[in-house]
Amino acid sequence: MASAAILIIDNSQVNLSTLRTLLGRNGYELTVTEDAGTATDVLTADPTFDVILLSMAARGIDAVALCRQIRTNLLTSGIPIILIGAYHSDAAETVSYTHLT
Repeated sequence: MASAAILIIDNSQVNLSTLRTLLGRNGYELTVTEDAGTATDVLTADPTFDVILLSMAARGIDAVALCRQIRTNLLTSGIPIILIGAYHSDAAETVSYTHLT
């Protein structure tokens, strides 16, 4: 059985280390990008990820705009996105209801 392919978009080394350890040891195929531009390039080259883990708090990443971009692209619109963040904001709530469902 093939492992799930996960795209992680975050630039916190602590988060990346934790996710690599937890997910990697369970056999998931991980691709990591640290900025929205690279994430867009990766998704253009390979739109077959099973899930995207996207940091809401990463420096230099507009997670709301990236979610919109992923959702409006026919090749990536069906990929589930899990937002990573430990805070509440109106922007996160709006993107969760509007762009992720």
